[in-house]
Parts: sequence; structure tokens; C-alpha cells
Amino acid sequence: NARKDLLKKYDLKIDVKTSKIHIKRKAFLIFIAAGSRVGGFNISKFSKSPKFNDGKIDVRIFTRNHIFSWMKLIWFYIFKGRHFHNDIHIHTDDITIRLDDDAIWNVDGEAGPKGDINVQVLSKQIEVYVHPKMIYKLY
Repeated sequence: NARKDLLKKYDLKIDVKTSKIHIKRKAFLIFIAAGSRVGGFNISKFSKSPKFNDGKIDVRIFTRNHIFSWMKLIWFYIFKGRHFHNDIHIHTDDITIRLDDDAIWNVDGEAGPKGDINVQVLSKQIEVYVHPKMIYKLY
């Protein structure tokens, strides 16, 4: 449940690898998006190029963990697109994230896999219907 997860304090030791970077840090939240809408919310300012068919995903790793981090998270970080220097933003087509424990990933509000994950973009594998008025925004 996403609401319960937002109220928990996480202090994750993560090991992140892509074809271009390798990062070991502590984080309290990792947010992965493949377009400008997540869970019915518009997050167009989350990324510089939030297109659904660009063959990339955006990964934001939030590293600031103090009492105000959670309060500012939704409004300033995600919807306003503010990117603080401590946070890590990655635009990639393949990423592996290793955790120091078997934390359960939250996938669109539901329980997902435990522990380490590898996320790969498989371009043009499914057809998606989009209302004609939204094509220019999403594609």
C-alpha cells in the first residue's frame, strides 16, 4: 500500500548500476517512471523529456532523509520537478538496483518483488491506445 509506505522511515543501502554509472549510497526512496503520468497523476516536470515511447525510464533516488523530506517530497520533488543536488536522477534503458536487505518494492501501490531488481526497457513491445488529444503530450 503506497500510503503506508510513504509513512515508513526507510534507510536503504543501495548499489545502482547502469551501462554508464555505478553508485553506492544510502537512500530513503527510489522512484521509477516511464512517462509523464504515474497512478493517474501528471508528473511532466519530473523529467526533462517525459515521453512514453522514448525507450528510457527515469529513476530518481532521494537521499535526503530528514523530517521535512517526506513533507516536501510529493509537491516539490515530483510535481514541481525540483531536483536537489543530493538527489540522483538517471535517464536510462537498463538499471540494476541492489538493496542491503529484502525490502519489498511498491509497484503502483501494490506489493512487488523483494530485494534486488533489474529494470529493462523493451521498446515497442506492446500497442497502447492513446486519445488523439493526448498523443502530442505522451509521444
